[in-house]
Amino acid sequence: MGVCQSPIIGSLHKTPSFCPLPTQLPIAETEFAPLASLDLLSKHVPPKSTIYHDGDEERYLYVVASGWLMGYSMLPSGARYIHRLYQAGDIIGTEDTNWNYATSSVETLTDCVIGAFRKEDQYKIFSGSSKLGAALYGLAMNDQVMVMDTARANQRLLAADRIGHFLLQVEARQNLTSQTTNDGFLLPISQAILADCVGLSLVHVNRSLKILEDDGVLRRDGQHYRIEKRRELVERTGFINRYDVTQPEWLELMAS
Repeated sequence: MGVCQSPIIGSLHKTPSFCPLPTQLPIAETEFAPLASLDLLSKHVPPKSTIYHDGDEERYLYVVASGWLMGYSMLPSGARYIHRLYQAGDIIGTEDTNWNYATSSVETLTDCVIGAFRKEDQYKIFSGSSKLGAALYGLAMNDQVMVMDTARANQRLLAADRIGHFLLQVEARQNLTSQTTNDGFLLPISQAILADCVGLSLVHVNRSLKILEDDGVLRRDGQHYRIEKRRELVERTGFINRYDVTQPEWLELMAS
């Protein structure tokens, strides 16, 4: 096994049963058997812990069991661009599969439990279950489109609608794993983090949230959000719920 430079790995311990993914993949739980052979490692990680930095040697992929993390890059101006928020069930680092180094940085936002397995052990998934491998591939493609949607929204929408689009994405993702309630959803991030997600200043974020609340589109209590005028916000932002298609036709053919 190659040496991984991540500060997290040194104190990880084995937890073979660790697997939060079945709630997100449209296949039978029996197809998850290859994960048991991954020598999966898990650890509780406190907030503001670095998983890895851009450019670090990194030979592991990470699965989020609980908590929130952010993936980000530093721009030449010194500003931070957060391209992804990770939460339970997400896999971190799939975009770096072709390299033994990280192409962005990842840091915890809350208390987290994460699991890790070696990149080279992905062959066990794809050779052990073609359905599981295909489903993971489909999730990775979905993540890519979500990043594209966010970039497009941040490029073309006004400040309040950028935030509205982002909140619709967060809500849709939490609906996937039944984390939302009739009263809304939890978004445990600061306004400074939100600003870096949508490419706005902290002042613009604060002002835009107030606009959304004054217009009756959004109700907010600390880190708890509820979208009151969803249809209006969807139309204004051009939001498309990419999580609607959880069983693409080609995956159904594999299951037949």
